[in-house]
Amino acid sequence: MQRFLLHLLFFLLAVAAVAGAVFSLDVGYADPYYYRISGPPAPNLVLGTSKAGQGIRPDVLGAALDREFLNFSFSLSVSPYGSTYARRIAEKLRASDHGGVFVLAVDPWGIAAVGSDTSAFPERTAFLEQLPSVTARPNLPYLVHYLERPYLNILLRQSPAVLHRDGWLEVRLGAGEAATARRTAFTLAGYRSLGATLGVSTARLESLADIISLLDRHGRVYLVRLPVSTEMMAIEESLMPDFSDRIGGLVDRFPGVQYLDMSPDNGSYTYHDGLHLTPDSGARSTRRIAEWIRASATQLRGR
Repeated sequence: MQRFLLHLLFFLLAVAAVAGAVFSLDVGYADPYYYRISGPPAPNLVLGTSKAGQGIRPDVLGAALDREFLNFSFSLSVSPYGSTYARRIAEKLRASDHGGVFVLAVDPWGIAAVGSDTSAFPERTAFLEQLPSVTARPNLPYLVHYLERPYLNILLRQSPAVLHRDGWLEVRLGAGEAATARRTAFTLAGYRSLGATLGVSTARLESLADIISLLDRHGRVYLVRLPVSTEMMAIEESLMPDFSDRIGGLVDRFPGVQYLDMSPDNGSYTYHDGLHLTPDSGARSTRRIAEWIRASATQLRGR
């Protein structure tokens, strides 16, 4: 019996060693979220859904503003504005800092819902609600239960989507016109169908206000509406024609909070699918955001 237990112990140690070696490699090839929910709180955050996850680049933003950012954006089913996201943002926020910069991507999708029952919101069954922690490293519950692709991807390092350690999801897809047109048609059809079921959510708007209030106590808060294709803009306008007025009213509640609407420049950028910016366009949009933040900060200092 003692010999068996000794062999079992050696076996478990060997398995742990192999697992540790695998996960010390680049998990970003196997999962689009892991680096965002592992590691300590961050002083500067990018927030939103997948549009921000791909379209706002912490490397570009950090270089322009001389500070490190974490992109803590996920997806429409995981991180629309609501109580789940608010709680996790508070956990990921480095509460001892009071000079942070926080960029919040806003659009109609992030403040919309099907009905008013918050217990039925889709994020309530997603990993961001279920995880014990979003700061543990390694985050073993996530690795065991939620990793999106096979562990083998960590070794193969072959994926069109790679999550960087700063939280930016780099997606490289076929850029041919036919492939882009197919992806765009599919995405637009899906969002048209989704939009027909959604309406403005008072609960999401109030959660967004709570998040702004929290972050405003720890630094400067900037709201950004990222560009989308002309077709996607039409869908968003149909879903929430008064979106700009709603965001404007929200911003008015917080002196010093700024809002940049990039939708007038929709046609100046390129998209994988009409919704998500390509890496090069993401870099361009991020530089535009950084320039605006610098200008806004200068104006605030001059008052």
